[in-house]
Amino acid sequence: MQPIIPKNLNPLALGVLNALTQHSESNSIILGGYFALKHYLDYRDTKDIDAWWVQGLWEPDQKRLFNDFKKLIEDFAYSQNMEIRERKTRNMQSMLKYMQTAKQFFSFQIANREIQLCEPLTSPYPPILIETLESSLASRITTFIY
Repeated sequence: MQPIIPKNLNPLALGVLNALTQHSESNSIILGGYFALKHYLDYRDTKDIDAWWVQGLWEPDQKRLFNDFKKLIEDFAYSQNMEIRERKTRNMQSMLKYMQTAKQFFSFQIANREIQLCEPLTSPYPPILIETLESSLASRITTFIY
């Protein structure tokens, strides 16, 4: 099954993805989580883009690319009169939250993935990649079990 752009995609998500497609190395990102699943089964809304780094990408490259991507995302956020707040956790390289008057509207988060079941596909936003339906469903099942 090939992913398609959902009918009611969050406009901020679309803006962020369009900004990221301008970077030649955005094929280092794999869309995942409920956001990816929405491209196969448009059954629920989500205010976040969850993404993974492609496997084998060195940490210095992740940091460099994240800073490049952050600049593109910030430019888009400012065009929407929003600000960005960054947060890092142990498992997640960073999360960018779109804020307006202290209320979160949207976030983009990117992390390392320990296990990749299937090779990712080209997303509807090339050159960005997206996990397969099988990978997306398997990660949802794992989430419910643990």
